[in-house]
Amino acid sequence: MIKAGTNAAILTTKGCSSEGTQAVTFVQHSPPPGIMIVSYSSYCEDSLCNNRVNLPDLWNPSILPAPNTSVTLHCPTCVALGSCLNAPSLPCPSGTTRCYQGKLKVTGGDIDSTLEVKGCTSTLGCRLMSGILTVGPMWVKEMCPHQSTIQSRNIENGATTWFPISFGRLELLLLLLLL
Repeated sequence: MIKAGTNAAILTTKGCSSEGTQAVTFVQHSPPPGIMIVSYSSYCEDSLCNNRVNLPDLWNPSILPAPNTSVTLHCPTCVALGSCLNAPSLPCPSGTTRCYQGKLKVTGGDIDSTLEVKGCTSTLGCRLMSGILTVGPMWVKEMCPHQSTIQSRNIENGATTWFPISFGRLELLLLLLLL
């Protein structure tokens, strides 16, 4: 399950597998506040043991406190199959420090889908899945847009200026300086 703002996506699959031992796993990859990702998988060994019609309660909004919102940080917020066009910019919960934009490519278990996720987070970089690549029979690949390297440079009076530098230009500049 992936939740950002009031939007959520739940990807489910069930079937037989030759892999795995009898076990139940529940992992909260990205905790609230902000974008929340939870995975649940259950392996069992009895015939028809996967005939559940309901998922266990993975997320119960009544047990999460209502987050205070930030007055300064607003992020485009959405979860959608394919892409999020015109995602609304919503105030972020207190405790989040940045905006996230990425896609999760999910394959396996009769699923082949790409979800776009945008929202508030405190997770650094492209790590909503905490580096985990599989959930049950599904493979998950997290993809974030390539951004130029941004270097912070402190000026003597304490002010900060930002210089966007791409690696190719930096290599060319260094080569020209060495000639």
